[in-house]
Amino acid sequence: MHTSPEIVNLAYAALVAFFIGAIPAAYVAARLHGINIFDVGSRQAGATNVWKNVSRKTGFIVFIIDVAKGIITVLISRYIFEVSGLLFLVPAIGVIFGHWFSPMTKFKGGDGVASLGGLVVGLFEWAALPAVIVAIAFGLPPLRFKFDHPSLQAGVTGWGVLLLTVAVASPSDQRTELLILYVGISLLALAVLLKSVRFHKQNSHLFGREANVEPGEFEERRPAESEN
Repeated sequence: MHTSPEIVNLAYAALVAFFIGAIPAAYVAARLHGINIFDVGSRQAGATNVWKNVSRKTGFIVFIIDVAKGIITVLISRYIFEVSGLLFLVPAIGVIFGHWFSPMTKFKGGDGVASLGGLVVGLFEWAALPAVIVAIAFGLPPLRFKFDHPSLQAGVTGWGVLLLTVAVASPSDQRTELLILYVGISLLALAVLLKSVRFHKQNSHLFGREANVEPGEFEERRPAESEN
């Protein structure tokens, strides 16, 4: 019995995607500043936590890298492993799982919101542009200061804009396939959202204590707290 080349390619695409997602950009970036990202803020290896507890510049760099994970996953899956249509959901799940459970950081990670955004850009291309603009708006004043977790709010709002764009502006001969793909990727987005909500509920005691800590201040305060 022979395994079809399509299944083999899909398996390789998923495996490569997992290890792309597992690249611990937030952890490495924070370590370069002498900080263990799993000891500060939300205790997650994500761009928002790096932004708040390391530096804004470093957080932005991590954000770009995490977005790139999603885009690169789509490009490799499409042009190297010849994945198409709804099968893109398999490597998409792979990159998110890699970000959640990186073997390089003892199977810890972040929410995967930025990498999910990269997947959307890679899969929907120009149709994702309005949603990207909305998401960027959440990273700029005044919206940035109105939300504790702007990346999460950006993802939810951008998702609605993406649906509207695909439903109204996509080519008629591609609309059905894109809408089906949207539904599939929405289920993955729901998993990302539920994981984020569950983590924040389980660790709610951490956020009030660290909410007002400026980048770099955590390292200054920790010795004083330990002395008490």
